[in-house]
Amino acid sequence: MSFEYIDHSIEVAQSVDAEQLGQAELGEMIGDPGSPTRFYALEEVEAIDHVAVGIKVSPPADRFAIRNQLPQELAAISILTQRVPELMPKVPRFMAQLVVDSEVVAVLTEDATDGGFKDVSPQPVSKSVRRRLASVFCSGGATLADTFDVALFENGLAFNVAGEERLLGFDPLPIRQNRNDENILDPEGVHRAYIQANLAKLSITLPPNSPLGRTLRASKDLDEVIRLH
Repeated sequence: MSFEYIDHSIEVAQSVDAEQLGQAELGEMIGDPGSPTRFYALEEVEAIDHVAVGIKVSPPADRFAIRNQLPQELAAISILTQRVPELMPKVPRFMAQLVVDSEVVAVLTEDATDGGFKDVSPQPVSKSVRRRLASVFCSGGATLADTFDVALFENGLAFNVAGEERLLGFDPLPIRQNRNDENILDPEGVHRAYIQANLAKLSITLPPNSPLGRTLRASKDLDEVIRLH
């Protein structure tokens, strides 16, 4: 079985200079402040895997929810791109998690706004992507609604990034879960198991006394940190 997206994310995570990344500063919060996690652009940091980057963090009320974010999103994207490889250019380039003092504090991924230079706005999933997903997931009389959460699929999965369709909305997860809280496209948890086996390689440990390390370790409300900058 191929885990191309996960393996690429491992390769990227292993290539990151943690000392240099630790010098990054938080930029503005991007997107909906009411979403399950919050996304912040990173400033004063070089491109990673040829793209601008940002971080996802838990909201103050649920600071430790970020611990499960990487396995959940990474598994969903891995499954979709494995089953529909042509979606690879549309999803985030990579995902990794940031660790400070042995604690997962954030998820590092592509900043589709390119540091604020690109306009990003929600859009319906295009007919071409919808048809391709249907051709893969709708055999035997099944519908897209049997696989995807319709509300999240229709309003939150796809985005217009400077005129290009991207699939960036995997938080909350648009793929339905079964009664055991497993992704219905991966009922035996094969993708999750592969991620867990390689979690150390998907982790970037920031120096605790670096600017970014101190901010992520100490702050319970990153909005307040932004205001103080």
